[in-house]
Amino acid sequence: MCVEGALNLILRMIDRWGFKPIVRRGRFIEEHDVEVLNIDEHVMGIALFTGRKPYYPCWVELFNINPYLRLDGNVVKTAGSRFEEDVLTTASQILNGGEIIYVEYLYDDETKTQLMRGYPPAVTRLGYILLNRGFTWFKDWYYPEGGLEGGPKLEGVKPINAEEESRQLSRIIQEAGDFLKRTRCIDEYCEKALERAERIINMHKDNTQ
Repeated sequence: MCVEGALNLILRMIDRWGFKPIVRRGRFIEEHDVEVLNIDEHVMGIALFTGRKPYYPCWVELFNINPYLRLDGNVVKTAGSRFEEDVLTTASQILNGGEIIYVEYLYDDETKTQLMRGYPPAVTRLGYILLNRGFTWFKDWYYPEGGLEGGPKLEGVKPINAEEESRQLSRIIQEAGDFLKRTRCIDEYCEKALERAERIINMHKDNTQ
């Protein structure tokens, strides 16, 4: 189960930005759908499933994300914004071990391009952010089933214990090393991914010294 008061944490985060939440009942008793509005402009959707023991874990889905956002009177890209950082941080704080985040990434040109090229999720812009917030298993749902499944999304799962975390981090480090060996850069998105791969490997070295 996700942390107690998970929905209120989301609503407080939205309020910090002066945005308006519209909360609706989801498909299940445990699901809440939140549309985030900036005055009358759609910002994003947030779905929270609080879990159903012992069958289903808690999950958060961020979807239908507007690529642009009006902050402090300026229009900025949502990807890389302070608001995006706050949303991802809040979502990660809600989730415990074994629980899941889904993020539709069509708003994020860098992550979309990197995943389309087959880069390891952890070295993409969005995947690296999630890695640094405790998610150690990833799946790219690049071809969703349609209908209620929504658009392409990156799934991240938190480890259930230290043993699983160590095993999954070892796999991420191996993938980062393989990516460094085989990749010759063609543009900035590639160079940024290589930099993240190096940081992942160096972080592991620091932790084992």
